[in-house]
Amino acid sequence: MKSKQPSGYQKLKKRKPEEEKRKADFGALHKFIVRQPVDEHVDENVDEHVDEHVEENIDEHVEEHVEEQEDVDVE
Repeated sequence: MKSKQPSGYQKLKKRKPEEEKRKADFGALHKFIVRQPVDEHVDENVDEHVDEHVEENIDEHVEEHVEEQEDVDVE
C-alpha cells in the first residue's frame, strides 16, 4: 500500500531545486529598482505639504480669529 504523504527524502528532492532557484533569483529585482534615501524623500514631501497647507489656509484662520476678537465685548 502506497503512503499518502511523501517521505522525507522525497520532500528533500522536491525542495532542493526550489531553494536553489530562490537563491539564484535573490536580488534579481534590485537592478531594476532605484531607491531614494527615505529621509530626503520624506523631508521634501513634508516641507511641500506644509507650505501648501499654510498658504491655502492662512487667510481663513486670520479671518476666523478676527471675527472671534470682534465678538468679545470689551469691559
